Amino acid sequence: MNISNFIQELKRRNVFKVAVAYAIAGWLIIQVFDTIAPQLGFPEWIAPLVTILVLIGFPIAAIIAWAFELTPEGIQKSEDVEITESVTASTGKKLNGIIITVLSVAIVFLLVDRFFFASNVQDISDKLVSKISSQSVAVLPFADLSENKDQDWFSDGLTEEILNSLAQLPELQVTSRTSAFQFKGKDLDISLIADTLGVANVVEGSVRRIGDQLRVTAQLIRADDGFHLWSETYDSNTENLFDVQTDIAEEIATTLDIYLDEEKRERLFSSGTRNVEAFEEYLKGRRLSSDFHNNSIVPAIWEANKHYRKAMELDPEFGEPALLHMDAYAHILVEGQVLDESVTLEDAQQQILADQRFAFENVEDPVKKIGAELTMVLFSDSWYRMPILMKELKETMQRESIIQYSRGNNWVTEVVSIMGEWDLRGADDLFEVQNNPLSLVAWNYYASYKYKVDGLDGFRETMNDARSHMGRNLVMDKFEDVMLALDNEVEILKERYPDGVDPNRSSILFLNAIDAFVAAEIGQDEVATELLQKIEESMRFLDTFGVLTLYKLGRVDEAKALVAKLDNQPGGPANFALDIILYGNILFFDLEDAPNTAARFREAEIEISQFKKMPWVD
Repeated sequence: MNISNFIQELKRRNVFKVAVAYAIAGWLIIQVFDTIAPQLGFPEWIAPLVTILVLIGFPIAAIIAWAFELTPEGIQKSEDVEITESVTASTGKKLNGIIITVLSVAIVFLLVDRFFFASNVQDISDKLVSKISSQSVAVLPFADLSENKDQDWFSDGLTEEILNSLAQLPELQVTSRTSAFQFKGKDLDISLIADTLGVANVVEGSVRRIGDQLRVTAQLIRADDGFHLWSETYDSNTENLFDVQTDIAEEIATTLDIYLDEEKRERLFSSGTRNVEAFEEYLKGRRLSSDFHNNSIVPAIWEANKHYRKAMELDPEFGEPALLHMDAYAHILVEGQVLDESVTLEDAQQQILADQRFAFENVEDPVKKIGAELTMVLFSDSWYRMPILMKELKETMQRESIIQYSRGNNWVTEVVSIMGEWDLRGADDLFEVQNNPLSLVAWNYYASYKYKVDGLDGFRETMNDARSHMGRNLVMDKFEDVMLALDNEVEILKERYPDGVDPNRSSILFLNAIDAFVAAEIGQDEVATELLQKIEESMRFLDTFGVLTLYKLGRVDEAKALVAKLDNQPGGPANFALDIILYGNILFFDLEDAPNTAARFREAEIEISQFKKMPWVD
């Protein structure tokens, strides 16, 4: 039998049709098991086993189709059936129907798989923007009533832990720390605070500590009428600290009509350690980290890291401090060595990887665990695992019925966005601004998302929403300047700078970099050049705005050289990912000039067409 006759015989015996039907059905079976196995709690080996069995069955199905025929008398060997008596044509028509049916089911499954999670996210998002829920609360900073007023770090830490515990409950809307702590030390009416934060209830309290002895008071207040729904005083010692904070969180949740099963009760305890001394070191570190971020006290971040290291030494299984210990080193990679000249960029990258590895091995929260691994991959020299981890993140969030992925690990946003998961990114950003309405970072990220989905109009509308909550803010104004310049809105920028950009307006290097880009956009080439020189003379390296400004000035070769330099630095692709997604998902450089970043994008199967390209890139 020659090849042509053999192929004709394969067609006659419906081998090709059986193969197509089996392939579609097998693929559908694999996808269904891969999707439902995590939700049903199947062991991890179940889905791979199903895949192996389906693959083994494929050649068996083809052989059976060749060797046997389904006749009115039953299954017979094909060689025993005369061609004149064969019913393969009729069987082929039935197979066509089977193929169409299975293919239709597969298409339906694809649509459900593609849009089900996004629909869940949208459902949650719709709830977020609805009227103020009775199951919403802000935990205000507990007052330090200690005799020497030297336990502020302790009272703040206790407040945060209660807040974090309550945030583990999906039914409860809890205002984030950044917004709640804006009211620290301010004697304002509870109803005014609640209205500003968009909550129905407020928790306030105090801490008095003398040695190991504690007195903690807490009360839950309904904001609209000031009625005390619950209050309690705890006289205890530091050894029972965790029991006190968990009991407070449990009483608040119960009072707000949230049913607590055993799983939810376990969620209420989120600090990750039962070592009081380690926990106190962690609280001291968090207070110093806050001084760095909120008050720009640079030495504070290194003092904070001493406490985080101490906490991890006291409890080698305490993973939470590692998530914050990496922050200083991320700032070094992003901002240059302005924080500490003695720490090289290579050392900073390796420390980030070490911290994330420690966190991954020790944190209990499954989403934080995946977040630590995603961040580790982002700063590594290989992004192959990024799609796998992204899938795990989505499945875990769906299983845990949560919407926010970035708790304790801000770099997850970069991964989510660069991977094109904009439904997930948008829901998380919306969650942040709803629960953290006084956070500049939250609003900036949400505005960036709105630029991606709704363009410049959506971005500026969001900026105005942010100002209605926070008032005018210089950093927010500069962020808007950047997006106007990227959209080439020269006339609007000239209206905002009727006298042009003042090169001496600010001593902050980051603002100088933005001013350089804006100056180049509105034609102040000399000012832009002067500002670039100022930045180059500092310890901070030129980054995104250096590239943008050089392109605007027509210094293309210098811009390309700077892209190549940044790409070759430790963590270069991660930093490019940060800037691409922060500024509206815009690809502001040519990937050919950044071979390391291009390689990472290929490894992670990142779709380049999702990015908006600047004119000079093409």
